[in-house]
Amino acid sequence: MSYREQAAALKEEGFFERVVMAMLDQAQVVHQEDPETANHGRRMKLVGVVVKDPRAWARKFAYLVVCGDSITMASTDNALKIRVGKVWNAMAQGV
Repeated sequence: MSYREQAAALKEEGFFERVVMAMLDQAQVVHQEDPETANHGRRMKLVGVVVKDPRAWARKFAYLVVCGDSITMASTDNALKIRVGKVWNAMAQGV
């Protein structure tokens, strides 16, 4: 997927709302994970900020979500959820 196509995905109507739902789904997964999971503290801190303001965090997540895995509006919910899970640790480094 080209950078132009990735940028276009960010502009598609409804894309950010789908990212919000995938993030909230992932937040529940992280909340239930073993506390011994690598990077758990930061991952849980991200859960807190995502739950408090999911729309603001969706804008931040969306850029990483479209990079690397050919995620578009046509992608399945499961593909989007998997991609959000993959970038969760990277986003957790910034909180």
